[in-house]
Amino acid sequence: MSSQHIKIIRVSFIATLALLFLGSSVCSAQSVNDLQNRLNQLQREKTQQEASAKKLRSEIGELPDRVAEAEAEFQQAEQQLLQDEKELQRLESLSSNGEDVSRELNLQSHSVKMAARRVESKSRSLDRVRSNYDALQSDITSAESKIEATDSQIAKHQQWIAEKKAEEERQRVAAQQRKAVPPAPPAPVAAKPAPKPAPKVIVPPKKPAAKAVAAPAPVPAPKPKARLSAADQDALASAKEYLAKVEDYKQNNQGGFVRYDSLKLSGGKVSGSPRFEHIVNNQYRTEAKMDSGIQFININNRTFRIDVPDADTYVVYVDGTDPTRMQLVYFKKSLLDHM
Repeated sequence: MSSQHIKIIRVSFIATLALLFLGSSVCSAQSVNDLQNRLNQLQREKTQQEASAKKLRSEIGELPDRVAEAEAEFQQAEQQLLQDEKELQRLESLSSNGEDVSRELNLQSHSVKMAARRVESKSRSLDRVRSNYDALQSDITSAESKIEATDSQIAKHQQWIAEKKAEEERQRVAAQQRKAVPPAPPAPVAAKPAPKPAPKVIVPPKKPAAKAVAAPAPVPAPKPKARLSAADQDALASAKEYLAKVEDYKQNNQGGFVRYDSLKLSGGKVSGSPRFEHIVNNQYRTEAKMDSGIQFININNRTFRIDVPDADTYVVYVDGTDPTRMQLVYFKKSLLDHM
């Protein structure tokens, strides 16, 4: 590998570290949507980088054999030159002893010149093939370094998104708690005692008979919510996180274009074939009765393997933002009472 390519790789690595450091300092000023858009862009860049690296590997596939072949041809040319030079020395020795070998000397001298040219030609070919091989190896190393750097940025953005969502959820809960606590009433001001009037003798009038008043009917206490199982608690947490994202889209007026005109849910353990309704920003919703157990469901031409804990009515959401990685969220409809 040449020193120039090593410098390029070092500069690329240092630049990547700088970008990661700067990114960690400014991520707090970005919204979840901004971070998600950047994450989607990084994932597309990684796909392109992997395709480029795959193409380079295919190009370098035959080069090791070509290098070995060029080396063999160069060595063969060198051996032929040595043999021709030895033969020329033998003829020169005979000529110096008085023998007439002038014709053979001329022919052998020409053979030595041709062999030397062949060695020079094979040397250039070998250098060219080796140079191509080293350049491709350097490009592959650079491409793999870029993929590693992009993977690191993807992991960072995923972490930042999770932290940002957790922080927004804490702020939302704190705001709700502040609204729920009423302000303390002002302390009462002590009134000055009124002067006592002079006592008077008053004859009380006769009181009419009191009328019977029916007691108000008791108000039934609200039914306590059923305790959730561990699986339902996990599903409730995922549902809250997803619905918070949908609510964020609505508050930011991110209607977005509708990628799918029609989405239909079907499966062997799904009642009917309900259709999805577009909510916001390529988020789709439907409801369906499903039997319990591991099963395969279909959303248009996509198949998902899911584990339904209980036979019940489920709310099913589809995130169609990225058509290559459609995401599915489903939970019991009864869990909406616990939000």
